[in-house]
Amino acid sequence: MSTNHIRQKGIKTPDASEIKSQCESQTPQQTQERETQLWLCQAVTAIQYRFFDADNYRGKTCDVRIRQPEGEPPVSI
Repeated sequence: MSTNHIRQKGIKTPDASEIKSQCESQTPQQTQERETQLWLCQAVTAIQYRFFDADNYRGKTCDVRIRQPEGEPPVSI
């Protein structure tokens, strides 16, 4: 598993395995946070699905901007 993480403004974000682990370990008291994590899992999976050879992109970065009104699906990526 890669130790590379997506970084935004110097903040470490979880890699796919950490996100999956978080998604699977949420408690009922963390419903709102769980919804966010599930959405993040879906977004990461959709992005990774389009990288047929992830090794070609290892170590590279990009900015992803997602606009999503509260309680609605994304309107632009």
